[in-house]
Amino acid sequence: MWLHLCDTSQGKAANLGNVNVLDYQFLPTDQPVVVPPAFQIYKCLILIERKVGEAYQYEVSKLLVETGCRWSLSWGLDCISWDDSVDWANIDQFTGTTIPEDKLVVTTWHERETLEEVVEFSKQCTDHAGRVIEDTLVLDFGTLGKQRILESLYQ
Repeated sequence: MWLHLCDTSQGKAANLGNVNVLDYQFLPTDQPVVVPPAFQIYKCLILIERKVGEAYQYEVSKLLVETGCRWSLSWGLDCISWDDSVDWANIDQFTGTTIPEDKLVVTTWHERETLEEVVEFSKQCTDHAGRVIEDTLVLDFGTLGKQRILESLYQ
């Protein structure tokens, strides 16, 4: 596996060695999120350090569910609301039926962990339905990007 860190707000990418595929998106404002077309099944680490509008949050949650996100890990400001939002988007996708196991999105919130602990959890504990998930989308809803920090944590 290898790490491909891409800050889509800057158009920068770096190959950082043997970890996994990671796409980093710095979102200082409510702007469109782009899931890489190559991501079929992936996990999403959601970093929240600013207020995010409820409608925008659900729009992003729905996009994640519809594009193959199978693990959502939220960390930061009101992270439990992201956990709930992704859960509801997943439920709404299958209204009136049981969510098939291979389409279920596992959600976690990490209000008491450090960023380092959440990244380690993301790297070690996010298999889905017996499948290792190698692709990771990081959505950074903050005012200061964390690309360099994530580079070091994922190496």
